[in-house]
Amino acid sequence: MNSAALRLVLVVLGWPLAVLALLSLFIWYQDARDREAVPPPNLARVQHPVYHPLALKALDLFATLTPARRGAIIERLGRGLIPLAEWWPVLRQSGYQLICLGENHDEDTRTYLATSMLRELDIDILFLEATAAELRPIMARTDEGEPYVPLLDANIAPLIRAARARNPALAIKGIEETPATRAARQMSKQGSREASIAANLWPHFRPGQRHAILYGALHCADQPDWLFAKLRARLPGPKLRGVRVLGEHQDGPLEAFIYFLDEIGLKPGNFVIPRTDRLPPEIKAWFSFLNQATLSRFQTVVVYRPPREP
Repeated sequence: MNSAALRLVLVVLGWPLAVLALLSLFIWYQDARDREAVPPPNLARVQHPVYHPLALKALDLFATLTPARRGAIIERLGRGLIPLAEWWPVLRQSGYQLICLGENHDEDTRTYLATSMLRELDIDILFLEATAAELRPIMARTDEGEPYVPLLDANIAPLIRAARARNPALAIKGIEETPATRAARQMSKQGSREASIAANLWPHFRPGQRHAILYGALHCADQPDWLFAKLRARLPGPKLRGVRVLGEHQDGPLEAFIYFLDEIGLKPGNFVIPRTDRLPPEIKAWFSFLNQATLSRFQTVVVYRPPREP
């Protein structure tokens, strides 16, 4: 091949190769820039600045109390906020038969439930926020070992596996209102979604066994017309427990309360408030938003916190 022909071949083949090389370099640059743009986990103590003044005001009020009163509040808080490991024996001895776990439908909460709570919670029947028809493919995919199986936009598979590891004989039921039931209810203008859920639950309820419901938080709140109130009508007393599972930064008033706890020297990690009605009255007054939205609505609150750097 003469030199002129060779140069022509190189020109014809070279341009596409050069363009391909430049395109590859551009894609690599974009990927590298995108990776650098992903922010690290936010471990800042204050992620809800709107509510942070609540913590500062509570600290000012706390400082005005006598040393004896401050000591009494710290002592009562120390007894009222306990590690999760200390709560399990208390819960088991309570004789509960139905525990309603109110969650946020997000990955953080599901991860905490799977890696912590569901490994220790004694249950025979687990009720999920899905219809029976919706639950079947969820269980099939979980049984097949899929790592990510969404339910309400968050992974439910690790949670199911953790509960089964605790009790291999665990039964799992979907008790959500079906589209047909919802349509009939809306047509008749009678009943409610909460009543439909309760009606779906009771045929699976076995007296003497332990049951858990995993639903959105408000369903487990002790307030009229929600699921918890309808369950309490048939299962009063300590047999029924309403529990809110909440991350430190999922709620601004809670974050402010934890900042206050840290500053007065309690510095709890993950903790449980087994009896929200036994917290000091000053706490409920100083953190009235938290009291109205959470403490007065749930018998128990489980709080998980992100890891802190030493």
